[in-house]
Amino acid sequence: MKKSIVIILTVISLVLSLQSSFAQEITVGEHRINNSIYKVALSSDNLRLIIELKNKPFIPDNKEIIDGLYSYDIGVYATNRTAWKQLVLNTLPKEKVDSLKQRKEKISIYFTAKPTGEMYFKSYILPHNTILTVQDLSNMDRKLTNDFKFDFKSPKKQTFTTIICNDGLEFGF
Repeated sequence: MKKSIVIILTVISLVLSLQSSFAQEITVGEHRINNSIYKVALSSDNLRLIIELKNKPFIPDNKEIIDGLYSYDIGVYATNRTAWKQLVLNTLPKEKVDSLKQRKEKISIYFTAKPTGEMYFKSYILPHNTILTVQDLSNMDRKLTNDFKFDFKSPKKQTFTTIICNDGLEFGF
């Protein structure tokens, strides 16, 4: 009986050590994944990682005043704001989603989009000790860029060149 418990504990320990050795911890700096370079920085409080493409596309400046109103008063909103979450979940293995839920991790994303809803780029904010890898984020980034488009509505005629939306995906809350 004792021998089988020791064997089981040894196997569990080996599996856990193998999982952690294959996980690629996200480190500060630059990471090349799928022909893209991602820049990783620490937040000012050192508790979160900020990850974004190093070479962002050119974004034209917004007009500051539209019809006598400042652009932030126009009230542009996305009608499909939560649709991106399922796409992100589908890029991750079920085991990883389960682990993220168990750890109650959260991903915050700042979407910088065109008025058509297509993406210019995204910035990701994650806990410093996340179990996600840069490869996971690259897969999410590619999926969102290729398969997701915001549906924007506004009470005023839209004359923006960019729209920034912030949203989060909470696991296990």
